Amino acid sequence: MTTGAALSMNSLKKTFDGSVTSVDVTLEVREGEIISLVGPSGCGKTTTLRLIAGFEEPDSGELRIFSEEMYSLSRLVAPEKRGIGMVFQDYALFPHLSVLDNVRYGVRDSDESWLELLDLLGIRSISERSVENLSGGEQQRVAIARALAARPRILLLDEPFSNIDAAQRMHIRQEIIAALRTLETTVIWVTHDQEEALLVADRVAFMIDGEIKQIDSPEHIYMYPETLEAAEFIGEGVAFSSEIRNDQITSIFGDLPISECTTENNRLEIDQSSSVILFVRPEQITVEPDEILVGSIVAGTVISRDYFGHSSLLTVQLDDKSLFKVRVTSRVEVSEGQRLNLGLREYPRAFAETVRV
Repeated sequence: MTTGAALSMNSLKKTFDGSVTSVDVTLEVREGEIISLVGPSGCGKTTTLRLIAGFEEPDSGELRIFSEEMYSLSRLVAPEKRGIGMVFQDYALFPHLSVLDNVRYGVRDSDESWLELLDLLGIRSISERSVENLSGGEQQRVAIARALAARPRILLLDEPFSNIDAAQRMHIRQEIIAALRTLETTVIWVTHDQEEALLVADRVAFMIDGEIKQIDSPEHIYMYPETLEAAEFIGEGVAFSSEIRNDQITSIFGDLPISECTTENNRLEIDQSSSVILFVRPEQITVEPDEILVGSIVAGTVISRDYFGHSSLLTVQLDDKSLFKVRVTSRVEVSEGQRLNLGLREYPRAFAETVRV
C-alpha cells in the first residue's frame, strides 16, 4: 500500500460469532480526503470504525495512521494514543455543561481557538447555553466541534445525521462539510443515506458482507458499479435478465455490445457467463424520440406517476408485464394509462447471472 497515506488498512480482520458480521477490510485514505462508507445494515461499517478507533481489537492484518503502526501481530496502540476523533449517533455530550465547556472538555488550548472553531461551525452565539436546550442540529454541531477541538488526525462520523429531520439535514450538512474542508480534515463518514454519500465524499466505499467491494469517485461508482449489489444500493434502478449471443447482449431493448455494458473489472466474469443481469437507472430511459441513442424502442403503459416538482418518476409496464422506472422532466405531461415508447439514452450496466461450468 502507498506510504504516507492518512490511513492504511491491510486485510484487517475481526471475526464474530452469532449475528454480528465479521469483517476483512483493505482500505487506504489520503490526507484531507472525505470517504463515505456505505452498505446495507449489518455489513460491518460501524465495526470498521471501531477497529480504526481501537475500540475493537483485530484478529489479524495491519493498521497504520500516517505511516505509524497502530496494529499488527506485534503491536497494538491504545485508542487514546491514535489521534482519532469520533462522533457517535447519540452525540455523547455532557448535559450538565455548556456548549463551550463541552467543546473544550479535556483539551488544553487558548480561548481564541475555541471561538474560531465555534465560528466555523456556526455555534458561537449559543456557546453559553446548556446542551440540554439545543436542537438536534445544534447538538450535532457541538459534537463535531468537540471532536475537532482535540485536533484529530482522522475524524470518524457514524451516521452523523440519523437523528436530524430532513428539513434541517441539508443545511446542517452543507455547513459541516464546509468546515471540514476548511480544516482539511481527513474523514471517514458512515451513512446509510446513498444521496448523502454521493454529496459529501471525495470517494465512496461500498461495503457488503464485511468487505469493501468497490471504492471510487461518487460519479464513477454511480455510473459504473462493479457489482449488482453496488448498483442496487447506490441509487435506484431495475434489474432484468438477458442472454449473451456473439459478443452481444440480447435484451428487451435490442442487441447491446457487451463491451459497452461492462467495466474492465467485471468483463471477465461476463465473458464466462451464458446470461447476464442488465441494470438500468430511471434517468437512462427516455420517452423523447430524439433522445434515444441506444438499442431499440419498446412500448409500455404508465401505471403510476410520482411527482417531485422538478421531475416525475413513472412506473411503466411493458407488454411482457415487466416494470421499469422512468424519470422525466416536469414539462413532460403524462397520465396513468397512457401508452409510451421507451428507449435508452445510454448503455445499461451488465453483471454475470450464471457462470458456465
